[in-house]
Formats: sequence, structure tokens, C-alpha cells
Amino acid sequence: MKTSCCAVVAKMFVTAALSAIFFFCTRAQEVPAVQVVFTDKGLQYAKNVFTNWIQDTLELITLPDVKGQIPLGFLGQMDYTLSGVNISKCDFPDPSVQFSQEVSGLKTTMAGLNVALTGDWRVHWGILNAGGSFDVGVFQVGVASEQHLGRDSGGRLCVSQVICEATTGQVDLRLHGGSSWILQPFGSHLEAFIRRQIQARLCPTMEDLVENLEQHLQAMKVRLQVNQDLIVDLPLTSRPVVQAASLRFGLKGEVSSVKEPKEPPFDPQPFVLPEHAQFMLTAALSDFTLNSASFSCWAAGLLHTFIDDSMVRSPENTPSSPLTNMPLPRSGMPTLLRYAHTPKLPGLFPDLPVVLKVHARNTPMFSFHPGAVTLILPGAIKAFALQANATRTPLFKLHLDSSYKGSVWVDNGRLKSSVTMDNLNLTLAATTIGPFKTDALENLSRMTMKMLVLPPLNDRLSRGVILPQSRQVHLVQAVVSVEEGFMDLHSDVELRLNHGTMEH
Repeated sequence: MKTSCCAVVAKMFVTAALSAIFFFCTRAQEVPAVQVVFTDKGLQYAKNVFTNWIQDTLELITLPDVKGQIPLGFLGQMDYTLSGVNISKCDFPDPSVQFSQEVSGLKTTMAGLNVALTGDWRVHWGILNAGGSFDVGVFQVGVASEQHLGRDSGGRLCVSQVICEATTGQVDLRLHGGSSWILQPFGSHLEAFIRRQIQARLCPTMEDLVENLEQHLQAMKVRLQVNQDLIVDLPLTSRPVVQAASLRFGLKGEVSSVKEPKEPPFDPQPFVLPEHAQFMLTAALSDFTLNSASFSCWAAGLLHTFIDDSMVRSPENTPSSPLTNMPLPRSGMPTLLRYAHTPKLPGLFPDLPVVLKVHARNTPMFSFHPGAVTLILPGAIKAFALQANATRTPLFKLHLDSSYKGSVWVDNGRLKSSVTMDNLNLTLAATTIGPFKTDALENLSRMTMKMLVLPPLNDRLSRGVILPQSRQVHLVQAVVSVEEGFMDLHSDVELRLNHGTMEH
């Protein structure tokens, strides 16, 4: 009975300590593109939340029946049953949970746990059947354990118990009922038995808990689907780094194509993520994550679109594309081509419709600098004359190189941003209709970007996206900053457990 109670308390306590870590985290050593730091502030907050939750939950627990025998020598044995066992009071001390560099994991200590229980007893000995009620107090129960955190061959977080020690102080059993005298002589026997069972079962119970947790960790996915085209790999690149006041994880953070995965022609660069001790959690990603996504889209042929005269005149017919979300001027393709000053075009292809292919000719590259995100977009425009038989005849090719600068911030739980254009250059790369100047067309392109593309794009970006959260974990007072080579988000956390919201 008391064994079951203390095992339940110990199990819930260790679950609380370890879950505080696993809420936020999951070859030769790789350079991580994503880093996560869980601070001691977060660990202590999670400990307090779970301690309160355990105390509230214990009041609802009914322990299983306990059956046993008392040897009576040549008189045989007396069978007893303790049933309807409830926790009437639990003096739950403030536990200690600390990061441990020695075991590269956690040290959890709980000392001075006192539990009062009530229930019914019944004995059977030959023709004798008797029963009544009981009260029992279990005092000064303590458990100290250490858990090691590591990385398995698949890049998943793994946990193992290193050491566990359990102690039990006094056990005080009080029997009530008209026949309680039958068991009174054996009270010390029952108390000693209970004490031994507590110490014998607490640590194996905790070992079972750790093994069960390990099974859940093995089932975690380290490859997640971003959308129908992209996946992101998030295995640990090395073992978690445990420091005196923090726990640090490094994740691969590479995005690749679902259909045509290719290794990007660049590597993640190391960066040092500072600890923000005043926050519970810090997560950061380097520009490698964005650039691997950009490369995967480009290599899979996703960064292109075709524009014809009907789409220019009827922008609602323009298909969705990463490169075109805004309508071109309604004056039509002929107006655009007049800006190119192509005198030979009308004579060579009179009255033929023109199709433009707009695409990225190489990987668009992001970079992070203090306070700003920059994007260099090497684009191209290919013009074709569309013959009556649907054959596309090449006319010319333009290189459209542009660069942009953006800022990001958090407002009311949403990640928001804005973009400005730094530069745009248009040059003639190839032509089958003779050379022509691109100055006027370049000016038109700048005007189109500034007046027709960026304003509605910034309106959309200003609405933002909701920060990642789950049903039980919410980010609170989050702050985002852009540093040299990486962007980080530091935040406090609110844990919402089943019985209600635990405010931090």
C-alpha cells in the first residue's frame, strides 16, 4: 500500500523533471544549423509547475489493493487485504532538480516526503474473518537519482538511469475496528515489511519509468514534413551539452526536397549562441537552414513561372508561384516589350504572342547580420514568341539581379517582418533579335517592385504568423533578434497541464 503510494509519487516527480527537458528538445560530429538552450530558470519553473500538479493529482488517486500473509508458525498463516486505499494528506517537500555535468544529465533529489493514507483492512485465518479501517503514516521518504542524457545512432535523444538511492524513515500503522486486536500484535511486523518494500521497489519503479521514456524517445521523428515539397532533418548532431545552469542541443536543421533530395553545395557555419539566463528557452537557426530550403526549391525547379499576355491583362488567372504573387501592369505585354526598345521584334514575329519565363538562375541566398536579414536573388527573364503550332521561339534572355533587406520582430505572439529592396540590375544576357538597351526596362522593373510587389507583400508580412506552440506549451514574452550568422528567439514558457493552466 505505502509502497504503491511512494512509487506513484516518485514516478510522477521523475516524470516532471525529465519532461521539463523533453518539452523543448529532441557520424562524425556535424556543425548544427539549429541550436536550443534550456536554462535553469526553465528547469526550476517546470519543476514548480509539476510539483503543484502532482500535489493536486495525488488527491484523486486510489491505490490498488494490497494482499499478503503473516506467518504464524505451526498455526499456519493469516491472510490480510488492505483495500480502498486513499491519500488523505501528502506533505510534499520542495524537490531539487539540477543540471549535472558529472553525469551529463540531471540530478533529482526528494527528501522528507510524508504521506498519510486511509483504507479498510480484512483478515482471514481458518474460520476467522474480521475487518475494520486503518490509518498509516509514512515519514521521511527520500529518493536521489541521476539520469544521463545522450544521443543514439539515429540522432535521437536518449536517456538512461545512472544511479538511484531510496530511504524510508518511520512507518506508523493504526488499526481501527472491533477485531483490530487480531492484527495489533503484528503491527511492527507489517511496518517493517512496508519499509523494506518501499526501499526495494522505489528505484526499480523509477528505472521502469526511464526505460518507458526511452521507448517514447525512440519513437520520435527526426525528419519532419514541411509541406508537399520539402522536409527538414532535425537529428542531434552530437550529445547534449550539459552545463551548470543550462542544457544545450545542436540539431542538423537541413531542408531538402521530397522528390529530388540533393546535398547543398555549402556547409553550415558554426555560431556561438549566447545564454539568456533571464529567459527559460532560447532557439536559434543559422542562415544554412533557410539557404538549404532555397537550394532545394531551386534544384527541384520550383522557382520559376510563365507569364503571357492573357495573364498580364487578367491577373486573377496567374498561377501561384514562389516568384510571382502580384499582377503586372494591366497595359499588357506589348507595353513591357516597348520598354525594351526591340525594333526588330515586330518585323520578325508580327502579331505573335510573347511568353516570359521568370526564374531563379541560381540559388537565392539569405544571410543574417545584426538587425537585418538579407536576400540576394539571381534571377532571369527569358522571352519567347509563341508560334501557331505552340512552338516557343527564343527571343532574348535578361539577367535580373536584385537584393533585399528585411527585419523581423515579435508582436502579440506573432512573428512579423518587412522587406525593402536594396538594388536591382537588369542586363542583356543573350538575344536572337539583335542587341537592345535595358535601361528603360530596368527602371520599369524597379518601379514595378516598389509600387506593385513590395507594398502588398509587406502588408501580408505585417500580419505575421503565430509562433509555434502546442496544446501544453506556450511561448510567453518572446523576443527575436538577428545576429551575425544566425537568428534567435528567446522566450519564457507557460505549461498548461490537464487540470488547468499553470501560470509562471
